[in-house]
Amino acid sequence: MAECAAGGHLQGFFTLPAELRLEIYSHCPPFTLLQLSCSNHFFYHEINRSPKLYQSSPDYKCCSLVTAGSNCVRHGTPKISMSMITRISDWKERTLFNKLYPQKDWYYGPDEEIEGTRLSYARCLHCSKVGRFYLYSYGRCEPCEVSSNRFMDSLNMDFHEGIADRTDDASDI
Repeated sequence: MAECAAGGHLQGFFTLPAELRLEIYSHCPPFTLLQLSCSNHFFYHEINRSPKLYQSSPDYKCCSLVTAGSNCVRHGTPKISMSMITRISDWKERTLFNKLYPQKDWYYGPDEEIEGTRLSYARCLHCSKVGRFYLYSYGRCEPCEVSSNRFMDSLNMDFHEGIADRTDDASDI
C-alpha cells in the first residue's frame, strides 16, 4: 500500500466520506487521476466510476475521439487512459511524464526504430501536447514546428526587406 509523507498508510484517506474524496479528486488534472487510478484498485474503481472528474478538464479528449483500437472503453463505460489526455499543463506532471515516457532523442520514442512509427507517447516541449506523434526539431509537435517555421520565415523576409530598403536609400546619395 502507498505510504504517506508522514510514514503512515493511506488508511485515513480511505476512511474519508466518498463525497470528500471526490471533491479532492475534482482538483486533480487528468494525468494525476490516471496515475492515481494505476496505483491502487480502490482509486481505479472510484475514479472510473466518476468520469465527470476528468471529462470536464480541457486536457481531456472524449473517448469517441480516441483512435480505434484503444482500450479506453471496456464494458461500455469509458475508463481513463493515456489516450484520453491531450496536454500536460503542470510542471511536476511534465517531469513525471518525462520519467514514465523517456525520449531516446528529440525525434524518436524509446521503442521507435523507423521515423513515424511511434510506439510510445511523446510530449511537445513547446505546447505540452501529448500523444503518439513524431517530434521535430527541439522536441516540437508538427503544428508547433510549422508555426515556428512560419515565424522564422517572416523574420527572414523582414530582415532581407530591411537590407533591400537600406540599399535603395544608399543608391539615392
